[in-house]
Amino acid sequence: MLCQVMPNENDFYYLKVPARFLYEHLDKFHFVGDKISLYFSTHPKTLFVEERGSGNLDFELQQRR
Repeated sequence: MLCQVMPNENDFYYLKVPARFLYEHLDKFHFVGDKISLYFSTHPKTLFVEERGSGNLDFELQQRR
């Protein structure tokens, strides 16, 4: 996944997320129609925690594996 660091910037985070992680947590995501809508926290203590869905999934933990 590519995540823009700041709006209107050309700096990005690159997140490598296994498809299995997404499938295992589908019920915790926020959907717009049939698409997952992600909104990651940018606060240092909760960086890459998905805030829109009900699961508060931590995507940063996926990067450490």
